[in-house]
Amino acid sequence: GYVSADFVNHPTADLMQSALLQHDQDKFEIFVYSITRNDQSTYRKVLMRELSNFRVLPNQVSDRKCADMIAEDGIHILVNLNSHTAGERNA
Repeated sequence: GYVSADFVNHPTADLMQSALLQHDQDKFEIFVYSITRNDQSTYRKVLMRELSNFRVLPNQVSDRKCADMIAEDGIHILVNLNSHTAGERNA
């Protein structure tokens, strides 16, 4: 899975969109966790349309609950695309 605050009109979305969409979805179940608002950008719309496991983890939801939701999805590897930048939730 991938988690980011930048699945919006942002350079990370520009760079990651093609990589995310190139995964062989017959071999890998891809989960994307957005931890930011929906800006209605083309990047966001494409990812939401093309990735069946696009999830939103709103700021109002506790970190513990977000972790539980990710665990319920059976995620074994979670890649944080934000590191320690604006919008991250590294708690």
